[in-house]
Amino acid sequence: MTMQRDPTPELLELIAARFRAIGDPARVGLLGLLRGGERTVSELTSRCGLPQPSVSKHLRQLCAHGFVARRRDGQFVYYRLANRDAFRLCDLMCARLRTELGVGPPPGLTRHPGVRPTHGSASRRPSRARRSPGVATR
Repeated sequence: MTMQRDPTPELLELIAARFRAIGDPARVGLLGLLRGGERTVSELTSRCGLPQPSVSKHLRQLCAHGFVARRRDGQFVYYRLANRDAFRLCDLMCARLRTELGVGPPPGLTRHPGVRPTHGSASRRPSRARRSPGVATR
């Protein structure tokens, strides 16, 4: 789906709800863990260090917004990515931040082709305060 030129208020609310769903660092971390494959809540809890009730709450949010799917197998519930679209956005943002921070791509990866540095980005060094002539500074 591409953004309409004049999106309706309903569409804008749906978009904002999706961004809120992945707007929590714990949820982004859980998505990252699920990127490696299907996992149970216990596996996710041991890998991320959050308490089990918190992991379950975050997974419910991610499921409700279509980022994560679940399946039951006996007593266990397995979670997996519903699709990989969320990572296109995450990868774009990570590449953007690496560019702005001047750290470059992680080993083995290249910069995302759609990401370009902007003027005035954080990759520039902060300018030093200019001194007025004749003003003493400590």
